[in-house]
Amino acid sequence: MSFASAGLLVQVVIVYTANALFKLRGDMWMDGVAVQYIFSLQSYTTSFGDFLAQFPILLRLFDALWLALVISSVLLLLLTGWLRAAFASLFVAMHVGMLLTLHLSIFPLVSVVALVPFFPSVVWDAAERITDPLAESLDGYRWREKFERGALPTRTSPTIPATVSRWAGRIATLVAACLLVSVLVWNAATLGYVQTPEQVNDVADPAEHRWSMFAPEPWGVDGWYVVPGTLESGRQVDAFHDSDVRWGRPTDASLGYPTHRWYKYLLDVQYPQNERLRPHFTDYVCDRWNSNHEDGLTDISVYYVRQPTTLDGPEPTERVKLTTRSCP
Repeated sequence: MSFASAGLLVQVVIVYTANALFKLRGDMWMDGVAVQYIFSLQSYTTSFGDFLAQFPILLRLFDALWLALVISSVLLLLLTGWLRAAFASLFVAMHVGMLLTLHLSIFPLVSVVALVPFFPSVVWDAAERITDPLAESLDGYRWREKFERGALPTRTSPTIPATVSRWAGRIATLVAACLLVSVLVWNAATLGYVQTPEQVNDVADPAEHRWSMFAPEPWGVDGWYVVPGTLESGRQVDAFHDSDVRWGRPTDASLGYPTHRWYKYLLDVQYPQNERLRPHFTDYVCDRWNSNHEDGLTDISVYYVRQPTTLDGPEPTERVKLTTRSCP
């Protein structure tokens, strides 16, 4: 038990607790429809996620289970033994479910790794009782001894004076304590419980770096990009997708986003506060097209086609024009 081990465990619980507090500020999670809205975002869901989206009652159960888990995540610190192992396993199972149903990059895998330290010694002792006979049957000990004798050189560790070792331990403890306090204060600031100085906000605003994934409510709008451009020949094309101009919902599951990183980037491009990104995007599209086609682009427009989620009934679309630009 130390500040370092506390930081290792508490930081993970902070992620879940902060996310839970953000979720409680909205209505969808409490109403049991948040997961349904998430699974309506076709740009996020995998094929398996699209399949599960057909079972709203099941999604309501997942909604209640996940909300209950993040709210009670402090039990990861308070429980011990097999109870803690079982509770941590529920989090692992939910993150594996996210991995199978949603395009969230490596977030679910990182979360699973972060949960490994919460599995107590009883789990590893039980695993050892299972793996030891297997290792013996494979003659693993003989091979390990041979490796240790032949591959590892014998070396003498330098002796560190007791005074230096003692002071190094104290400094390390102080650093770990400061980092733990900093993490606690930062997350309190993201929730609005602590006011940060303007000097801090100028460098990194806590409101822009917080654990608010799908909180306080998931997005209620799906959408895709259409980038019509005029060629020197006069023909109209979708310059970003290198295709004819189509305004309808794309048939592919990704809604026309090449990768998840492209999705995250273009999600920001549509927001008014990120208007500065749009000229860079149009320049990129123009340069890429003109580098790969003889019939060059003269100008392009960028549209975001919004499709609000209704869960039942038709979902009308709206074309939002973001910018128009001549190609250099």
